[in-house]
Amino acid sequence: MEKRQAVTLDIATPANRSLVILTGGLRSGEQAWTSLYKNILDPNSADLALMIEKQSSEPLYPNSTLFERARYTWFFDDYIDWADAIDIINGTRWRTTHLPRFKSEENGFTILFGGIENLQGSAIIIFMIRWFLLNHIKESDILEKYDTFVVTRTDHFYQCPHMFTEHCMGT
Repeated sequence: MEKRQAVTLDIATPANRSLVILTGGLRSGEQAWTSLYKNILDPNSADLALMIEKQSSEPLYPNSTLFERARYTWFFDDYIDWADAIDIINGTRWRTTHLPRFKSEENGFTILFGGIENLQGSAIIIFMIRWFLLNHIKESDILEKYDTFVVTRTDHFYQCPHMFTEHCMGT
């Protein structure tokens, strides 16, 4: 008679169908990133992707564990004037049709275009980083590999486990 081996399934460990994407510049350091591994990636069995600015000749964190841990690493240019980045989307016409409305005292100043030369804030930088990220996602095969995408920053500190996989099943 053939003996069968018992198979034990650990149902507490979710299937790896989640991708956590860190965007922006590398900030905070290993203590914050260790909290990410311990309280976000590991409990959710999530993969890590980086959507970060291109490193200068002397990167701030050349030996970051983020690079070791990341399954995907994408880069974007750090523009002096982020209007140049917006031009990539649909040309420069918006500079005459839309931008003057946001630069006038008559309409009130806005932070929406912050990141463009002489405008305060950073909103357009955030929008453009997400646009660059969207293009990398479209160009890769990851839409088929993952059910859950979590987009966050590199400088957050996670003090306790965040089980996002428990809250997004079937959504």
